[in-house]
Amino acid sequence: MSFWRHAGFDVARLGERRDSSSGMHSVQMLLGLNPAGRVSMNHAGRRFREQFPWRLAGSFQALPATLAIALMQGRDCADLPLSEADRADVVAFARGRRGLADVSPALWRWLVAQWATADRTVQPQQAELLLAAILQHQSSEVLARRTGLAGQRQQTQGLRAAVKNLLQNG
Repeated sequence: MSFWRHAGFDVARLGERRDSSSGMHSVQMLLGLNPAGRVSMNHAGRRFREQFPWRLAGSFQALPATLAIALMQGRDCADLPLSEADRADVVAFARGRRGLADVSPALWRWLVAQWATADRTVQPQQAELLLAAILQHQSSEVLARRTGLAGQRQQTQGLRAAVKNLLQNG
């Protein structure tokens, strides 16, 4: 995907089902060849990035973090404003002062904004945990399979550490 983006293409659509032969989701990318085409390409790419994070909890629940993060990069997050109270909740969660259920909406908006910026990265296991728990709303059992962290206590500790790392790197 980075090759095609570097060549000027933009993502317009991600197939909902995995291809039977490759096991991957198909990606449709566009390149505007004239001014009207570039306007259409920009519109399609913007619409895809606006809707994609919401779809992670539905048809893209099994999508791996590396692909999901790459697809969110470049998203305009003006529609996901974070208040000072939201930011305080994210920090409080990272420090163990708030529970996950209490801050999930703020964490969701904050995480999408973090991953909209290409330089906001964490370790692969942490990215997988954040994606699966916060954006894909996966169960503790699925989180254990995807990350190797057994039980809610380990998973919550892992989430706190991952949020703390993103806060420090952001």
